[in-house]
Amino acid sequence: MRIGISALGQLSEDTGGRTYIINFVRTCIEMKSPHEYFIFYSGPQEDVWGELPPNFHKITVPFSQGSSWAKGFGLQFVMPFCAIGKKLDVIYFTNNFASIFCFKPYIVAVRSTLYYHFPWEIPWFKRGYRKTMSWLSVRFARRILVPSESIARDVVQFMGAPPEKITVVPHGVDTHRFAERASEAEISAHLASIGLRRPYLLFVSALWRYKGADKFISALKLLRERTGRTDILGAIAGKGLGAEESTRQLEQLVEESGMREVVHFLGQRSPEDMPYLYWRGCERSSARTPARCRHAIASSRPLSGC
Repeated sequence: MRIGISALGQLSEDTGGRTYIINFVRTCIEMKSPHEYFIFYSGPQEDVWGELPPNFHKITVPFSQGSSWAKGFGLQFVMPFCAIGKKLDVIYFTNNFASIFCFKPYIVAVRSTLYYHFPWEIPWFKRGYRKTMSWLSVRFARRILVPSESIARDVVQFMGAPPEKITVVPHGVDTHRFAERASEAEISAHLASIGLRRPYLLFVSALWRYKGADKFISALKLLRERTGRTDILGAIAGKGLGAEESTRQLEQLVEESGMREVVHFLGQRSPEDMPYLYWRGCERSSARTPARCRHAIASSRPLSGC
């Protein structure tokens, strides 16, 4: 089988999208599948995979880099030409929208429905494009993958997709990075190198407004005031494309709240940094830690309420 994988966009600057496509391709490699894979991406600077086995082929899609509009143009009008001659049996579109002009059987992953729940976060013309293209994408897809039951309901309610076409595939944990805990000395040294000390509460996300980093800051301030634990810091790891204005507003909130020395903006961190941040995100003593939080620490899966 010859399988196309759409991975257009600014992967080098992205957050969840970058992690998703890196691990998806890596998993396909580890399966030692005999299939031929064709990865369509936006340019040399967006090559996040490095050297791949001979049955994986990387194809640059011109005019698809630099902005969301370029990505959309490349997806709809350039990628179909790049796919000509590849004799693809199926295409996997990994990020919400399919190319309706490829005329091949395809699967689409709908990983976000924010433009339905937070329409004010998206300019009206982009919102219109996304709603139209998501509706067309799920309408003609052979299968729709979503990461949660909540998004599955959204795809049915907002996009009119038949429930029987939807499969829930939750996002997983990168066990390669979290399987073996580093030594205490190594963890402390790594955190010190990025200017962080424990104890701290950790917020990991792109810093778009709807993600709620402002609530994290307010909750941290309230926690310190009510418990008297003024030694607890806040660490915010993440950036996100187009989040400059919302980041500036968060920094202003920190300043106005008198939390400048408390909240640390770590910016976009490398995948290698993340285990160290999670390992020290909670207090170590399990005697005072609720059972569900101990499970979260052990599995490296952050839970709300921990």
